[in-house]
Amino acid sequence: MKKGIKAMLVTAIGASGLTFGMHASAGETITNGVMFLPSTQKTYTTYDHYMKPMKNTFRYQYGDSKRERISNTTKGYTYYYAEDRLFMLEKNTHFYIFVPVKFPLTEGKTYSQSYPIEGQTVKWKVTVQDIGGTKKIGTKTYTNVMRLKFGNGDKLLFAKNHGLIQALHLESGKYVTDFKIVDYK
Repeated sequence: MKKGIKAMLVTAIGASGLTFGMHASAGETITNGVMFLPSTQKTYTTYDHYMKPMKNTFRYQYGDSKRERISNTTKGYTYYYAEDRLFMLEKNTHFYIFVPVKFPLTEGKTYSQSYPIEGQTVKWKVTVQDIGGTKKIGTKTYTNVMRLKFGNGDKLLFAKNHGLIQALHLESGKYVTDFKIVDYK
């Protein structure tokens, strides 16, 4: 029985495209989310299922705890890291791309989190599935990937110095990509 479960797990991991690097120790903890802000030194091309055009090229500017997407469109994203939370909002709005994730986070643990959004307290559960893995998207391989899974099945993958690299949601039992970094230079 154990052999069958292990084979299913290996197959599932291979199908997901996620590979795992060597970890310093099981249950690794990320104390803050600053490392998951995108680089201000790179130009990113992204796919966004909800934006027109669906592919955009941009850079992030500013420093410390804020990264704002700078592009030739009014659409875009702003990242913040404040109050031990990592935020990503649609630029010039209060629309959250993902709920504010509170740090510290430990691999293998599930957290009940909440945050006041638009006059109400929103609650969610988030499981830290992996810290320190690798993920290949297109021609790029990301290291130091943190993979989060939410109670509704949504998944977010963050890479050190790149921010959100992929967002997925469940639709009819299959994962659909909402957002991903297609390329960077």
